[in-house]
Amino acid sequence: CASGQYATATVTGGSIYYSSNYGVTWTASTSSGTTAATWAAVAVSASGQYQTYVQGSGSSPINGNIYYSKDYGHNFNTATTTGNTSLTGNWLSIAISASGQYQTAVSYTGSNPGIFISNNYGASWSFSYNTPNGYATSVDISATGQYQVATTNVQQDVLISTNYGIAGSWSRQQIIPAPYGSTSVAISASGQFITLACASFGMYVSWDYGNTWSQKYLSGYIMTTVDMSSSGQYQTALISGIANIYVSNDYGFKIY
Repeated sequence: CASGQYATATVTGGSIYYSSNYGVTWTASTSSGTTAATWAAVAVSASGQYQTYVQGSGSSPINGNIYYSKDYGHNFNTATTTGNTSLTGNWLSIAISASGQYQTAVSYTGSNPGIFISNNYGASWSFSYNTPNGYATSVDISATGQYQVATTNVQQDVLISTNYGIAGSWSRQQIIPAPYGSTSVAISASGQFITLACASFGMYVSWDYGNTWSQKYLSGYIMTTVDMSSSGQYQTALISGIANIYVSNDYGFKIY
């Protein structure tokens, strides 16, 4: 959460743990389905009250679910779905708005691989977009939830929504040389600044809500993770196979 008071963590094949005192002490959740699972990602609202976990196992198929909490991680419930779609799948990434109301998650196996959204704090989800090439690998959303961006694995597609990720709002942008894709994405609180971490083609940055992009090339490196401050000014990226950490203090214009 924004203050750092409320924290959450998992153990591989184990429980969800929560802390309400800045990580000094931790308590295991005993909610059904959360005591022995393979967890892929978690998203926490700015206050820490709303927390949502997704289950997954990297490249191996898994019949994972989505679990949400409205009480700072003390208790979790299994999310439901609207329509005829199923939430069972291999979830890879999840993002949450500052209030916790809007959430977006991506899956690559199951009955409907692609992008799912929730507008009621993670309680129920609806299918939003079926990625036509490959599968979605990561997602991030702005503080309000209005601006959203998702990456794909082996194609050059970047998916952008400016309307809370609802069905029909996603547009495809092919900015990365084929057949490479993106591994991670980060967006600022306003949605204006976006940075993509790419496989073999460094990083791409946008300073105008994803309308145009600039390549920040780091030759031969596989970028694995990127994140940024709420303003977007400060950014950090990790590279597979080496110990270096790359940072930027000017909205991704220069990477050090």
